[in-house]
Amino acid sequence: PVTPPELFGIEVCLGQVWLRGCRASGGTLTTTRRSGTCAWNLVLASACLRHLWDRDAAAIVAAKESSAEARELALARDAAKEGLVRGLLSGDLEKLLSQYVPVRLQAEHERQQAMSAGGGGSSNSTKLAVSLAKALEAGAKRCRAVPGVFLDAAAGSVCDAGDLVRRSVSSVCGYADGVVGLGLEGLPASLEALAPQEAVLGRLFVTLDWLGVTQLGGGAFEVLVHAAGACNRHPSPVFYVATSEDDTFVVIIPWVGAEVPAEEALFAACTEVMRTTQPMTKPPYQALRFDAPFDVRYAARTFEIPDSATQLELPAAPLPGDTNTGTVHLAEFSSLVVGPGRATPGRLGGNGVATTAAFLVQRPFAVCLFHTDIDDLNAPLSATLVS
Repeated sequence: PVTPPELFGIEVCLGQVWLRGCRASGGTLTTTRRSGTCAWNLVLASACLRHLWDRDAAAIVAAKESSAEARELALARDAAKEGLVRGLLSGDLEKLLSQYVPVRLQAEHERQQAMSAGGGGSSNSTKLAVSLAKALEAGAKRCRAVPGVFLDAAAGSVCDAGDLVRRSVSSVCGYADGVVGLGLEGLPASLEALAPQEAVLGRLFVTLDWLGVTQLGGGAFEVLVHAAGACNRHPSPVFYVATSEDDTFVVIIPWVGAEVPAEEALFAACTEVMRTTQPMTKPPYQALRFDAPFDVRYAARTFEIPDSATQLELPAAPLPGDTNTGTVHLAEFSSLVVGPGRATPGRLGGNGVATTAAFLVQRPFAVCLFHTDIDDLNAPLSATLVS
């Protein structure tokens, strides 16, 4: 028998390809379809940014280690070591030590000097992406992986970004099915035409089921409210819904009666709402009612981030041994699919009767994922506008 397709309650599938050193044949910079300030998903962007920062830091260290100055320092170190050994053997070590002058190490300061100061003229979304990337580096969970995020990279005089996309899309089970219809068939060729010297591909893929769901007639369904909060900057309650994973919640933010943010500003707007939301003692509604399953899909789009060095705190000039211009191009695509999904194993299903105290979720509203592994970031894992 044919195995039926798995139907999850929530499926989030995102992809970003960050490119540097993009040049057309002849060495001229390539113009992409449009210009943008930053990616739409800022947690995925922060993971990619952290990878670029780490590579830049490693390039600076490697360049210093292979420089003439480094060789001179190595000779001086060996000479000092030999002198100290002689002093120790002759009994003049204390006299020799008195002649040494301590010098403060300037490695971190020089790294910051090599990087642009950043921040000037940056959009709120860009600033938030940089802030999240720094929080990932500096937090107590510094070396952790962002839940659901996979990174792949390629670099070289002309790296094969197209092959990177082809391999990465097929390497995660279910991811290829999630990106069907997003125009990825032509993305490898368009990225190869940019001829980048470096590419970082970030993928976010999450599938979940609702912890409590009731299917109603006509395709409608209800999910149980786990918790709710109120935000003094937002007119509607913010609802948290439990899922089949104990550490992941779906956050529903209704935007009816409020100014709806543009897609490029949505993630920052949802982050602001979630950060300023105070929990209610008792949720005003027992359940959320959706009139039908829904999906939101954005085909692959490619754009150049202007003034990348300033906005993203990347090197303003090529690193030693690198011909990178510092300009960043970004390709991004996403899909969100939401429905009743499957009943949670071991849990009694609904009886098909609507809950009397249910909140009817009307468009526009935002669907966010919150994961406890990144609770110190105080930001959603994803945010999508349903309009």
